[in-house]
Amino acid sequence: MPVGPERGQARRCPGVDPVAPTHCRRRASAFLPHATTVAGLFLLAAASSQPGAARTWQVAPDGTGDASTIQAGIDSSADGDTVLVLPGRYVENIRFWGKQIVLTGSGAEVSIIDGSGSNERPTVEIRDGEGQGTIIEGFTITGGSGNAVVPSGGGILVLDSEPTIRGNTVKENAAERGGTGFGGGIYCSANVSVKSPIIEENVIVENVVGIDGAGIGVDGLVAPVIRNNVIARNTNTHEGDGGGIWLLLSGTPATTIIAGNRVEDNLALDHGGGIYLAETGKDGPQDILVENNWIVGNRAAGVASSPPGGGGIWVGAANAVIRNNTIVGNDSWGGSESFGGGIGIDDDYGSPVIERNIIALSVEGGGIRCSEWAAPVIRNNLVWQNAGGEEGVVCVGWVGRDGNLELDPLFCDPAGGNYSVSSHSPALTAPGGPIGAGAEPGCDLVPVIRTTWGRLKSMYGD
Repeated sequence: MPVGPERGQARRCPGVDPVAPTHCRRRASAFLPHATTVAGLFLLAAASSQPGAARTWQVAPDGTGDASTIQAGIDSSADGDTVLVLPGRYVENIRFWGKQIVLTGSGAEVSIIDGSGSNERPTVEIRDGEGQGTIIEGFTITGGSGNAVVPSGGGILVLDSEPTIRGNTVKENAAERGGTGFGGGIYCSANVSVKSPIIEENVIVENVVGIDGAGIGVDGLVAPVIRNNVIARNTNTHEGDGGGIWLLLSGTPATTIIAGNRVEDNLALDHGGGIYLAETGKDGPQDILVENNWIVGNRAAGVASSPPGGGGIWVGAANAVIRNNTIVGNDSWGGSESFGGGIGIDDDYGSPVIERNIIALSVEGGGIRCSEWAAPVIRNNLVWQNAGGEEGVVCVGWVGRDGNLELDPLFCDPAGGNYSVSSHSPALTAPGGPIGAGAEPGCDLVPVIRTTWGRLKSMYGD
């Protein structure tokens, strides 16, 4: 089945450049002559003022801090410093310029970086070799539009760097101009050496992209850690892949980790409504681990020339392990050619492992569907009421075999969006181990015991 980009071809972005306890100190000083103690304090104070000693730069919009703009705070700082941003809306586009600093807001609700003042820049740029010690946390990042040549990284652009992006709200950014664009919320790419950015505990919502990666887009020599984020309501607009997360990796010795995320209500106009996984195949297979995610209500809509696939997850990568996820209510929409409402697999040079997942209530496209060249390992999963059937015409016969069950998972409150399972769920007692993202029960539904009226009368009398 012809699906997605040509295998081995990357959708590239041409033109995108690349200490002692206090009581101990007090006890020791009691035995020192007064003059020695004073001298010691003087030397300590002098040392803290020497160049290279870490300090905190305060940014306040009213001019009362060390700087009135975030960029001025960054420019003043040195490696190891902290730039503390007080509450306010800062209409600016910022760049870290290679500095290993901590940029911290006063909380995403009150510290806002608004990049709407420029229509050809991301709100935040981290593109000068920054490492994981470069941290941005505690902001709302909004209004970005991606770099000028090919719009990439509407909210945050990361090139040949591996920062830590933590505890932010990245929303209402766009990487979309002229029908192209990559990474509406966050875009990470590397071409020189392997980079492992950390993206954790963020809310990434309502971003738009022209082609690939509406929420998060990653390509090249990158092995990211993407964990414990909410990634929701992000949209592709021009036949693109990966409404929530899009990975197109070059093959590295590092492992990509996607874990503990809530990926919900994202839209791709081609493949991978929730998550798209693929490789270029240039440098060999790359390990990809997708586990303990809640992947709910995503949609792959077929407007491209090839059929849509993977409402929840699209797999085109060797060595992908997809385990202990709850994949519910996803949709691969395309009429008679719907393909993999829960998971779609198109992999001709590896055997992805699909294990201990709950795959249920797909709107269209079935539970798991495979292309004719796919050879996945499918074991110990629980499937239930996926429209279009649990299997397809390829990779069939796995339901009821290798620990795969077709049973009601007993969700706590599916109508209310709670897809944790009750204490009586077969997902918690399966021989192959707990199935789905929630290893503990989320509720205690009273089981229904079928009986007769005569038996009830005998138990409680007339």
